[in-house]
Amino acid sequence: RVARVARVVCHAGHSEEADAVVWFKADLRVHDHPGLHSITSPSSSDTSPSAIRSRARALFVMDPDVYASVVDTRAAAEALASAVASLGVALGRLGVPLEVRCGRWAEVVPEVVRESSATRVVCERECSGAFARGVARVEAELSALSDVVEMEVWDCLLFDGYDAEVEAFPLWKRMRVQAREAARP
Repeated sequence: RVARVARVVCHAGHSEEADAVVWFKADLRVHDHPGLHSITSPSSSDTSPSAIRSRARALFVMDPDVYASVVDTRAAAEALASAVASLGVALGRLGVPLEVRCGRWAEVVPEVVRESSATRVVCERECSGAFARGVARVEAELSALSDVVEMEVWDCLLFDGYDAEVEAFPLWKRMRVQAREAARP
């Protein structure tokens, strides 16, 4: 199933230079994407598509090790392919073409950084599983690549009391169970 999604969503990239690579993984929204907005909200008044395109390079990498558990059914594979295609359309409206590649995150993301001469990679913080391990590997590869490339990680609070510096996913799961129990008649 991962191979099927890869065939649908992966296409050749481009070689334009950019200040930053905005790396999309699981959060495929555009309208309120904090990482994308940190790039497309320049201090200057020039927000034309060509100015935005020169600052940002949007990237989605289909890593079979990471997405194997996500695309465990045909419907899930089709949903991911559709979501990535929709992301490409939404980014296109902003003048930022989506580059979709297939391969291991730890190899592809640094490769795109080198190609684009980017000085930072902007991505969402991951809190568990293959996604968190994959981001850690990318971070290690980027540190080995250059001390000039910065990994800028953003996150959104899921609930009051969430501490981004502490693994909060187990707390969220406990809260979910408590909420279910409280809702029982």
